[in-house]
Amino acid sequence: MKNEHRSYSLTRSGNSPVKFTGRLIAEEIDVPAEPRAGKTDCRRWHFIHLYETKTGKLILYIHFLTAFPGETQQHTVFVCDTMQDVQDHLIGDEGYDPCQYLEGFPDIPKFEKHQSVLEDRIVTDFDSRVGRLLSKTGVAEVID
Repeated sequence: MKNEHRSYSLTRSGNSPVKFTGRLIAEEIDVPAEPRAGKTDCRRWHFIHLYETKTGKLILYIHFLTAFPGETQQHTVFVCDTMQDVQDHLIGDEGYDPCQYLEGFPDIPKFEKHQSVLEDRIVTDFDSRVGRLLSKTGVAEVID
């Protein structure tokens, strides 16, 4: 249940787990549809979870999943004080880069366009997930 406090232990790539007592606020964990021919980006996606600790901290957990040979799943955790901090990690140039763990195509001119299209699709999918996650939290931009 999303409103119950419980103990969590979140895996972090390259670091020790993050352990806390809190509750799940929102998550975006849908799995993309089966890949179609030439659509290998459907084998790479992100799960995003947002928790609130008993003490009021916000824990943003981003899990990069890949079914592409040679790439490794990655687990990223951000500890935030405010929803604005959460948004800063999710949105904009200084935030989380959804392509940072992407291996993709070989780095040769012949594949530049393919790599660019792949990265654009992953960014678009991540942005869509971020929007859905934030809408579940009730965060909104208020315009007077």
